[in-house]
Amino acid sequence: MKEKMKIMLIDDDLASLLLLAAFIRRLGHSCETFSLPAKAVQAYVEANKETPYDLVITDLKMPVMDGMQVLQEILSCHPGAKVVINTGFNDLEAAYLARQKGATAYLHKPLNPAAIIEVIEGIEGEKH
Repeated sequence: MKEKMKIMLIDDDLASLLLLAAFIRRLGHSCETFSLPAKAVQAYVEANKETPYDLVITDLKMPVMDGMQVLQEILSCHPGAKVVINTGFNDLEAAYLARQKGATAYLHKPLNPAAIIEVIEGIEGEKH
């Protein structure tokens, strides 16, 4: 049986956030949702001391702090973190930059369930 993962979701679009959270939970994983990226990063740092997140999925375009900044903040405190950037914008340069900066994957909205499952199964495979 696969181990349940702890996943953090960050998106300023509440509908997208809740839809993705419902999908992740149906897959049998636990997830916490954040609409404010700075609060998410703070929660990530605090959780990392006790029970770290297995995966972070963050929107790219958000006010105040964008997904690239989230990626950099999380990787600076936990270099092995798995962070997926997802966006509604088709920006090849941003996708390339995200991968260069350490993103695990770069996905497009609306999220393809098969792509999410592939990312999660890939991370599960690395854990074993």
